[in-house]
Amino acid sequence: MGFKEVFSRIPHFLKLKRRVVNAALEEKPDCIVFIDSNGFSGRVARSLKNEYKNLHEPSPPMFQYVAPSIWAWKRPRHRSRRFASLFDSMLLLYPFEEPHWKELGAENTIYVGSPLLDHSELLNIRKDSVTREKIRTRIRRKYGVGQTEKLVALLPGSRTQEVSRHLGLFFEVLRQVRG
Repeated sequence: MGFKEVFSRIPHFLKLKRRVVNAALEEKPDCIVFIDSNGFSGRVARSLKNEYKNLHEPSPPMFQYVAPSIWAWKRPRHRSRRFASLFDSMLLLYPFEEPHWKELGAENTIYVGSPLLDHSELLNIRKDSVTREKIRTRIRRKYGVGQTEKLVALLPGSRTQEVSRHLGLFFEVLRQVRG
């Protein structure tokens, strides 16, 4: 997503943030659980803490489910501590994340996992029984691609702007590859 697309969406996200904050102040929930969308969640949590402070009221407990991937950041120390301080607890998807967060001084983390990750049978996938070769064979059979033919997946993205910007280029590359 380019600067233009991000910049043009700022008013939308500011209005959305204000609506979420106002709804939380009006509804007075017992707790708030933010799910993913760390940038947005952090901004809403910060605004709510400030609003409750100005009202001289305690804020409800706030939890973040799906923490930022700090283990992939170059310099996570400052940002991670600041982010973690916005929440009463961060609920982590992966067990390996907890030591990373604790090492950076965020003691409010709890590994809770994910039903989808913990119970792969929901996806009808069994780790021991499905090999890469079986998956390749199924895909080739389904789409009529022979075992000796090259198989390429074109994945233009999930954001509308990415797809509209790149799909034409993807098709042009595909035409060139086909010869």
